[in-house]
Amino acid sequence: QIFRLSCTDTYVIQAVGYAFSIVIVLGALTFTMASYAQILATILAMASAAAQHKAFSTFTAHLSIVTIYFGTLIFIYVRPAVKYESNINNILAIFYSFITPLLIPLIYTLCNKDVKESLKVLVFQIQRVCQASKQLRDEAT
Repeated sequence: QIFRLSCTDTYVIQAVGYAFSIVIVLGALTFTMASYAQILATILAMASAAAQHKAFSTFTAHLSIVTIYFGTLIFIYVRPAVKYESNINNILAIFYSFITPLLIPLIYTLCNKDVKESLKVLVFQIQRVCQASKQLRDEAT
C-alpha cells in the first residue's frame, strides 16, 4: 500500500511482487507436496497393516498442519492486492503465525492412542447422561 502513495504507476512493481509471491509460495508447496507423495508411497508399500496404520495416522496429522499453514499463506500472498484488505490480512497473519502453532499439540495429542480411548469413554458417558435425562423428561410428560 505504500507504493500507492508514490506519484508513479505502481502496476509493474505490484505485478513483479505478485509473480515472486507465486513462484516462492507455490514452489515451496510443490516441493512439500512432492515430499508427502513420496512419504505416502512409502507408507502404502509397508507390509505390516499395523505399521501402515500408525504411519498413516502421523502422516495425516502432519498433512493437516501443512494444509492449514499453506492455505492461509496462499490466501495472503498469492492473490492480487485489493483495496481495504488490511483487516483480513491481519487476521490471517495471526492465524498462520499463532493459531497454527497452537493447533499442532492438539492435533498430535489426538493421534495418541490413550487420548483417543479417553475421548471415547468421555463421549460414551455424555451419551449415557443425555439418554438418562431424555428418559426422565419422557417419564415426566
